[in-house]
Amino acid sequence: MTDPYGAGVGITGPEPDQHPPYLAGVGTFQPVESSIRIAFEMNPNLKRLGVVWNPGEQCSEACLKEAHKICRELGIELVEAIATNTSEVFEAARSLIAKNIDAIWIGGDTVAMASIGLIINLANQAGIPVFTNDPMDAEKGALFGLGADYYTVGQYTADIAIAILEGRQAATFRIENIIPEQLGFNEMVFANLKEHWTMTSTVQKMLAEQNAAAPKKPLVLQPGRTYRIGLSYIVPAPVFEIAIDGFRDGLRELGFIEGENLELVLQHANGDMSFLPQATANLVRRNPDLLVAMSTPCLSSAIAHSEGINIAFGIVSAPLEAGAGKSFHEHLPHVTGIVQLIPAEELFDWATTLLPKVKRIGALYNPSEANSAKEILDLEKILTQRNLTLVKVAVYNTSEIPENIRALLAKNVDMVFAMADNTVANGMPAMTKACEQQGVSIIAEDIALMGTGALISCAPGPYSDGRDLAELSVRIMLGESPAGIPITPGKKNELPLDLSALKRASITPPVELLKRADVFFNLEPETAKPAKVVLVNLVENAALLQAVAGVESAFKEMGLVAGRDFTLKKYCAQGEMTQLTQVLDQVQREKPAALITVTTPVFIAAAKRNFDFPLIFTVASDPKKLGLFQNGRPENICGVHDDPAVDQVLKMAREHDSTLEAVGIIYDPSQMNSLISVEKLRQAGLDQRVKILDATAATTSDLPMATQSVIQRGARALILSADNLVTTGFPTIHKVAKEAGIPIYVTEMDLIEKRADGGIGDSFFEWGKQSGQLAVRVLAGVPPALLPISPTEKTIRVEPRTGAAFGFRTEPFQLRLVLYSETEFAERCRDGLIDGIQQAGFVEGRDYQLTSYNAQGDMSTLSSIMTTIKSDRVDLLMVVSTPTLQAALRQAGEWTKIVFTGVGDGVGAGAGKSETDHLPNVTGISTRSPFDGMARIIWETVPEVKRVGTLFSPGEINSVLYKDWFKEALEKRGLELVAIPVSSSADVAQAAIELCAKDVDVVGQIVDNLTRPGFALIARKAMENNLPVYVFDSDQMKNGGVICLARDYYDAGLEAAAKAVRILKGEHPGDIPFNNTQSEKLILNLRLAEKYNLRLSEKLKQTATIYTINE
Repeated sequence: MTDPYGAGVGITGPEPDQHPPYLAGVGTFQPVESSIRIAFEMNPNLKRLGVVWNPGEQCSEACLKEAHKICRELGIELVEAIATNTSEVFEAARSLIAKNIDAIWIGGDTVAMASIGLIINLANQAGIPVFTNDPMDAEKGALFGLGADYYTVGQYTADIAIAILEGRQAATFRIENIIPEQLGFNEMVFANLKEHWTMTSTVQKMLAEQNAAAPKKPLVLQPGRTYRIGLSYIVPAPVFEIAIDGFRDGLRELGFIEGENLELVLQHANGDMSFLPQATANLVRRNPDLLVAMSTPCLSSAIAHSEGINIAFGIVSAPLEAGAGKSFHEHLPHVTGIVQLIPAEELFDWATTLLPKVKRIGALYNPSEANSAKEILDLEKILTQRNLTLVKVAVYNTSEIPENIRALLAKNVDMVFAMADNTVANGMPAMTKACEQQGVSIIAEDIALMGTGALISCAPGPYSDGRDLAELSVRIMLGESPAGIPITPGKKNELPLDLSALKRASITPPVELLKRADVFFNLEPETAKPAKVVLVNLVENAALLQAVAGVESAFKEMGLVAGRDFTLKKYCAQGEMTQLTQVLDQVQREKPAALITVTTPVFIAAAKRNFDFPLIFTVASDPKKLGLFQNGRPENICGVHDDPAVDQVLKMAREHDSTLEAVGIIYDPSQMNSLISVEKLRQAGLDQRVKILDATAATTSDLPMATQSVIQRGARALILSADNLVTTGFPTIHKVAKEAGIPIYVTEMDLIEKRADGGIGDSFFEWGKQSGQLAVRVLAGVPPALLPISPTEKTIRVEPRTGAAFGFRTEPFQLRLVLYSETEFAERCRDGLIDGIQQAGFVEGRDYQLTSYNAQGDMSTLSSIMTTIKSDRVDLLMVVSTPTLQAALRQAGEWTKIVFTGVGDGVGAGAGKSETDHLPNVTGISTRSPFDGMARIIWETVPEVKRVGTLFSPGEINSVLYKDWFKEALEKRGLELVAIPVSSSADVAQAAIELCAKDVDVVGQIVDNLTRPGFALIARKAMENNLPVYVFDSDQMKNGGVICLARDYYDAGLEAAAKAVRILKGEHPGDIPFNNTQSEKLILNLRLAEKYNLRLSEKLKQTATIYTINE
């Protein structure tokens, strides 16, 4: 519902008293403002925005009002066209296009949405992009759709429904607008847009976050199978070597390992077109699962000679010309791939900026190569648009290049463009040499041609294209049809600069170009020595070391070579502020070309020194919030700070526990970054109506007590954020929290690997990498004051584990095991369960992770445990004893799969109508005591017996059932059961005295959770009255039992484990019947039997295990 407050059903606001008591739910007001703001960021020249809408729809009118508001703010004219039904949409859309609009926006209007395909087609014909508030419209041809993730909205609504079914009143809920935003983006539409439309960091970040959070489809690799890929490329040139490296790395990350389950067969034509058919035929004879073609000629050959084998291509600029199809969407059913849209217009924008007097640009090309023929036509169009003249010379093989480049230079060209066709690429050294001799600058089509004299290049990166091609290849090999996968352009142009070549040409690159560049060749610092870079860290923990690795990765990926372009010296203060002072003193003396600080304390200390050299910070808080720049930002500082998403993490915790009322946080108050996180969480708690409980710690030894403190005060979840002490001491926090069954949510995502349950936060590696990129640009000549102080760009979201589909798994099963109390029978059941799972071949840590709980006989604790398990959404819950099973049925969630053991009667406990007709999520092994067998043993060993006494607990269903079953078994032997009820453990002694006064002949004590702890008192009172005690629990023999006939609880655990294994392998619990354990054991205390003059048959003595004191 777009606008519940305006729906006319009595909802006037978000508060519980502002809606009818029988209504509950969520609103989903479309993100109109965000959509239009994104479009404006992508095209600041957006002045006229068209919209088709139906005034008869209240939701459409509400969205339109919001659109008018943001358009006024941005200086956009909103041009309206009305369509009251779908038949009017065609004319409405045509009228908009005729009014010279720059784009069309469609909000929450059902008439327009029903005709969105028509609107998009009309707009495309006019070259006008369409954006909407429906993410799915991007698949239909819209530039983007920003709207609600309705699946998540459905989950929110389901949580409310479940809470109502569990007894909560609809009147108690707030009715709020909840928009979990989802962005659909059409890269093909974007690639074909006219000028002015550019990719923005906002869009990139949203897409990256969605990609990180999206559940990945499991790779269903066939066990024991080796996949074979045949890969062809035209010539062993750098561009292909880089692409193949990316392809291999991408395959490896997706589980395809050469030598294990992958055979990668490479074949190149050595630059000889005549050899291509033979090279392709060689690959086809190997019967590959997939042909991969790198380069346009290789693609053309693969299509001609592959005999229908599936083909994936990359490093191809002319797939349609090579015969792949009519368009990127209409292509051959067995062919798809990654297309390079080159030459890139951006390259010539920068080239003319560097050399504004250029008028004539020369190029060599090979007309016999389809890609080269296409690119020369595209190049001419690009240059014509810029009033530049193309001078071209054909070349058919590499040997012709020295002569033909001289011929080209003789035509008085001002600049040479080196195309990346296979012929020209192999002659690049000869081209650069000739150009240098003539004093003519050369620019290159892609990075593979850089490093030998070209000033600049700009094109999709071969490494990233190789990785994208690997992902595409895996999809095909695992069963997806190429026919349904559009040909897709490379995601981003890579722009390298050769600083040495620019210097030789006496060209000073503008700062904006240095800021845009992705890679720098030949840094050549002014000192003629490697630039000295110093990095100072506070403490070496895993997260911070990842950040340092990210910095180093940025230096390498951006082209800098250690020892040649720079040196990196690292210092660590080992967590000591006094040592940090000494380190910074040393840095001051060294006067590096750049200082990189890691952590907020190091950044603060360094910033206060007012160094006269550049300072780039990473893994630090926002300096504005730290109060560092009271007198304005220093010119020598830039960096990347976080903005801990504790508000979103709190929201996540609430989503996974709808009853959550209090959350705890532990922090070090001496760290400013920690104080920022705590304050933000407190505000989030106020906004979301959750109590925030905090505890401070000064050292790691304080952390366990601090954790226990917030838990004891009522915290049902922990949120940990941006604190070096907490990160370092996380294992101690985790131990205390998990023992209490408390989930932990984090903003430092490396803690997920240390068993945090979920979180939203930064990748420390990417954080360091983002800061490292700033440092490289500083070294390249960009003043720090012209670089941003900005938040992290990439965040990671890890949801707490939910019940996953069984089958192929990439992560361990999450198992929980709950005992009601710590007794021998429960421990034996537990041991059998664990051993049984391991005996089935499951390895803890690899195949499953097990967390065990013990309620210590306390029902409130048991209730809390089940609430925690419900929020954990585990794969399987194993319970021991009847109270534990009943608590699980009430509180663990109907979706939680349950296996029980140590339960007298699963049906009686509420798990079903019969052993075969039971709840669909439950199965297990009952351990009903052998009452008939015990009645027979009592009758045989005490011939004069008439009355048998027992205590029972009316509050335990298993105790009542045991009492009744024992009574029935005794009555078959003509014996009477005298049963005394016990309501608390304090009553056991008095009840035992009362029982012994009832003129009973023996005591036969049934098993329940209340009388078990007090059995020693029962046995002592019986002994004082000279009454033998018969028991059903072997653990009670040590306290005075004479004869025990019991189930073997270890074996019962093994039997339950067998059912658990069947569930883990994919069977549904509802298809697995309950059954009683088949195990049984007889134990005899000969000394006590002789004392009470029991009549022992030889069979009984031979069958029984003789109890001794040592047992």
